[in-house]
Amino acid sequence: MTTAQTQPPIRRVGWSGRDGRRLSKLATHLIAVAVAIAGLCLVPLLGLSSNGMNLVDLWLVYSVSALGYLWVLGLAGRYAFCHTFMMAIGGYSAAWADARGAAFLVALGVALATSALAAIVVGALMWRVRQFYFAIGTLAVGEIGFTVLSRTSEFTGTNGNVHGISYPSLFGHSFVGDEQIFYLFLGALAIMLVLTLLLINAPVGRDLTAARETPEVARTCGIPVRRLHFTLFVLGSAVGGLAGALVTYWVGFIGVDSFGLDLSIGLLLIVIMGGLRSPIGIVLATAFYVFLPAALSGLSEYMPMIFGAVLLVTIMLFPNGIAAGLKLKRRSAA
Repeated sequence: MTTAQTQPPIRRVGWSGRDGRRLSKLATHLIAVAVAIAGLCLVPLLGLSSNGMNLVDLWLVYSVSALGYLWVLGLAGRYAFCHTFMMAIGGYSAAWADARGAAFLVALGVALATSALAAIVVGALMWRVRQFYFAIGTLAVGEIGFTVLSRTSEFTGTNGNVHGISYPSLFGHSFVGDEQIFYLFLGALAIMLVLTLLLINAPVGRDLTAARETPEVARTCGIPVRRLHFTLFVLGSAVGGLAGALVTYWVGFIGVDSFGLDLSIGLLLIVIMGGLRSPIGIVLATAFYVFLPAALSGLSEYMPMIFGAVLLVTIMLFPNGIAAGLKLKRRSAA
């Protein structure tokens, strides 16, 4: 007598007639993003100081990196502390390509590919490790990686410092100065917001939620949990590399201190405060992370305590993230 083997059910991939509400929600979010981006286009016309414009640019590019980390932590559920190392890989790769005469878009492609390859190596070596140990392992990878970068010269320059990087250029136009860089970063942020919203609201978004919340149950439903998580880790790390490349072109310099553990912890706080599935919340939390220290510059020695207190209050008031909490309060008021 033979025993029939139990096979996971065959799952349909794609939109169905029952996805009308999801499509409507996606359309609403995309319209909101379009309106917000259009409004932000007016920021350079406000006559901000050079320091103010610099902070705005920093907010935009950090938002790009934070959205990449949202893919890793919020969608894949992986506490990876090597995201800033991926940013450094992307930055050094772009600087290496630029030094050899590569065009700006080519250098960005090199940064994406190199950081994705680094993530594939890290993921392949550590993917079977459980959550806590994966976090510790990726933290060790980042620290080892930064040490290696600081002691090499062929790829990273003397003592890990590279100077004289060209201005970014697209279609014959060079982006010089914070006002022009602003539009480059705003375009990158708009693309990332659209991609993240599509990813969350697409049918695969349900699979990602199930794979993160109840992986064992998801496997019995035929969801490739490990493959989904691995793919999101690689793609999110590649986005981090892209953000690192953009920062490198903006500043015209990269060193091992450009991206470090403080920023890695900051990105973790941004995703927790913004919400694990809220791209808009991530952008708002990044604004808080960038502008609060500038607003309280006279209290710099107390910033760790202030950040800790604000994080605690935020978690208590908005346990699902800032954007979700504001939406709930708006509904309650209505």
